[in-house]
Amino acid sequence: MVAASLSMSSLNAFQHLGIEAAFDINLKDLDRRYFALQAKAHPDRFSTHSDLDKQASITLASHLNQAYEILKNPVQRARCLLEIEGISVLDTTNSPEILEEALEWQEKLAEAKTPLDLDTLQNQIHKSLHECLHTLNQDFKEGRQTSCQQHYLRLVYLSKLKDDLKALQQPSTQGF
Repeated sequence: MVAASLSMSSLNAFQHLGIEAAFDINLKDLDRRYFALQAKAHPDRFSTHSDLDKQASITLASHLNQAYEILKNPVQRARCLLEIEGISVLDTTNSPEILEEALEWQEKLAEAKTPLDLDTLQNQIHKSLHECLHTLNQDFKEGRQTSCQQHYLRLVYLSKLKDDLKALQQPSTQGF
């Protein structure tokens, strides 16, 4: 029964949700699998079971939630894949090209003053993110570990840049 379920630490997110470990996953399939498994493991279904089964269902539901959050986010999904492959995500800082590119993006963000500037920058970031996701997917498919590391780092900073830009575009509610 539920008590025999494996912990998140002994399975990766892909295994937990029964999805093939790949960067390019079908998000609709991910949703279907997650909700089907969550319905079976939900603690409410075990309210009349033993304490051990109740605790196991709570643990399993929590692990399913964690796995789902990891896999639906491209940055976290890439990190999970790198970790599965035994590739350190910390060894990605030795790329002067990527560091230079990140600094250039930050400079563009600092220079953007008007809504038109911000919209233009948003379109550029969106295009770069799309290209990065495509390249990273190809890197994973073809087993290019060094390139995976570098494009993972690029994905991380582009995603952060997108979030920073979004925050700048939000109307300020301070003082109200």
